[in-house]
Order: sequence, then structure tokens, then C-alpha cells
Amino acid sequence: DPSYCVSKVVFFLHESFAQSVRTVTQPPFEVTESGWGEFDCRMRIHFHDPDEEPVEITCPLKLYPPGPTQSQAVKRPVCYEYYDEIVFVNPSDHFYGLVTGGERKLALPSPLQEHFGVFSDSADLQCLVNAQQLVTEELNRAKSEMVRVNGELNFLRGEVKRRAIAKN
Repeated sequence: DPSYCVSKVVFFLHESFAQSVRTVTQPPFEVTESGWGEFDCRMRIHFHDPDEEPVEITCPLKLYPPGPTQSQAVKRPVCYEYYDEIVFVNPSDHFYGLVTGGERKLALPSPLQEHFGVFSDSADLQCLVNAQQLVTEELNRAKSEMVRVNGELNFLRGEVKRRAIAKN
């Protein structure tokens, strides 16, 4: 729950939505909406410290499930998560204190929690290991093919030389 330092978030949805600009002043700082398609959603984050300027970020938003089936008949929620970081350059002492030592409260569980992705460092690491293994296998396969083709090329060069000598 970032409400110890965030005072409000202004969401700028696609203009096709009724009330396309929405201000949320309570946690969770999120908007739930129905729709179809994709667009860039801008968000302006305001902080409790008046010396800290609001930060605006843009998130590509997809309102359809991932994969080849992009049917509008899907009735389950589509949770699109996007990771970004905000870097505060020379924050005021007050704001620095809020961010680093502010009162921390756990956010209430979302009613959509069951649809959220689960993130795991070990799963991410295993994906990287698997990708590295796949790349290594492909490189080995390409090297073997290169050795085979070079052998065939050398054989053909020898045949050309042999035939040229035999012809003379």
C-alpha cells in the first residue's frame, strides 16, 4: 500500500471510455474497467510532499487475453501487469523520510487476486537457464552443420580439381 507517500493517481484512459480521466485518492490506486483493444494509459502520480513534483508514466494496456485467441467472448478478467520504476533525483528530506521510513501497511487483497500472475525469482532464473540451454544446443547444432558443409565443400573442391587435372 503506497498511500504513505502517494496522495492520488490520475489515470488517462482512451477517450472512448466514459469519463476517460479518473482520479483515485484511496488505495488501491487502480482502475477496473470493461473494454476491448489496446492503448497507452498515462498515469500521473501525486505525492503527499508538496515539494515533490507529480510523476507521469505511460503503460501499454491490453484489454484482451494473451495468446492467439483474442475473442471478445472471454468473460474472465484480463489482468495486464506492467513493471516500471520511479527514480527520485534529489528528493526533499521530508519525502526521503516518507519513502524510506514511512509507515508501511499491507494492501488489502484484490478481489481479482486469483487472476494475477505469480512472480518468482527461482522461476525466472529457471527460464533463463532453459533459454541458455536452448541457445547452447542451437549453437552446437549450427557448428555441426557448418563442419558438415565445410567437409562437403572441401570434397567438392577436390572433385573439381581432380576433374580439371583429368581433363588436361
